[in-house]
Amino acid sequence: MKYIHKISFLFILSSVIFFSSCAVNDDDPIVAVTKKTITAQTEKTFERIDATVTSYNAVIQFSQAVTNFSRVYYTVNGTAFEADVNEGATQLEVPLDFSSPTTIFQSVEITDFKIIDADTDNVKPEVSTTSKELNVVKGTDKFLFILTWEGSSDLDCATIARTPTGVTAIDLSDGTTNIEVVRLPEAITDGNYAFAVLPWTVESNAIKCFLTVVNDSTVEKFTGTLRDATPGGFLGYTTIADFVTIAKTTDATSGDAMMSLTQVLFE
Repeated sequence: MKYIHKISFLFILSSVIFFSSCAVNDDDPIVAVTKKTITAQTEKTFERIDATVTSYNAVIQFSQAVTNFSRVYYTVNGTAFEADVNEGATQLEVPLDFSSPTTIFQSVEITDFKIIDADTDNVKPEVSTTSKELNVVKGTDKFLFILTWEGSSDLDCATIARTPTGVTAIDLSDGTTNIEVVRLPEAITDGNYAFAVLPWTVESNAIKCFLTVVNDSTVEKFTGTLRDATPGGFLGYTTIADFVTIAKTTDATSGDAMMSLTQVLFE
């Protein structure tokens, strides 16, 4: 009797193993679903426009048509904006105002990109790491220095030459807004110069400053803090703080003017 029970048990166990094996073998292998990436990026990274142009549309492109209602987050000269785009869109235009004679530089940077129901649509929105910013320069000035800062102090700036007897201003900006622009002339004699911050009024003993330099067709950015500055007086400035030093040279073969920068005002 025990022998018969053992045979029955072995038969049942073999059947379970057989059918279980069949069930496992018949299942399709699990394959991870790969999402398609849709990248938001600027059409270009640098652009010069004619001095007579009063507006320019910066283009943000998508690597393929967006699959659903989407939103792009970006900044213009550091101020945050957002714009919605509809399903099927392949680009977004950001209008830039150059109507003011003093507006000669604008910068657009993509900060984020989202698509509604991206998981359902099996897509992944992302911002390009190499083409997320466009800098637009109005006019033909080769070397430009754009200063902005935090707070309510009134800062001016200049490109300067320091000599044993004092300081000579090459180009001086003395506006009243939180953006000041000066130039280093392309034809200036080769030598050592500086871009300096000149405080007219001082509302803080530590003023965080941001410098954007257009160096021919490239853009360089610096951040520094002006500390314990003395405000300017009726006859001029009492604090002249170098932000970067400038080595200006001319290529002997091509005659092209070149500029290398060294930061001297740090955070």
